[in-house]
Amino acid sequence: MIEEISDYIAVFPQRQRVQLERLYQLIATNVPDNTEERFSWKMPSFYLQGYVAHFSGSKNHIGLHIGSEGVKRFETKLTDFSCTKSTVHLSYDKPLPQELIIEIIKWRIKENIKQ
Repeated sequence: MIEEISDYIAVFPQRQRVQLERLYQLIATNVPDNTEERFSWKMPSFYLQGYVAHFSGSKNHIGLHIGSEGVKRFETKLTDFSCTKSTVHLSYDKPLPQELIIEIIKWRIKENIKQ
């Protein structure tokens, strides 16, 4: 069983691994120090008074799981991305939308702390 996020990322092919590592670092550097990193639903997850975000690698994209309220809240900024009800699909072949991801993460943290 994989217990470390770095071990989860390490099983992917190089092209995918690079983007997954970038996303992991981007999230990790934009959450408070007391945010817990763990696995939930077999995905790397960040928790701070509730889940902030999960991410997952697949063959064709990275899933950034931000919840249905997150997708709805940012729908006007997500028009260039394929989305499901609660997940944004990020391409392995395009730069990560860093500013948008940071904005989403900060919003999720703020929402969790309000509760």
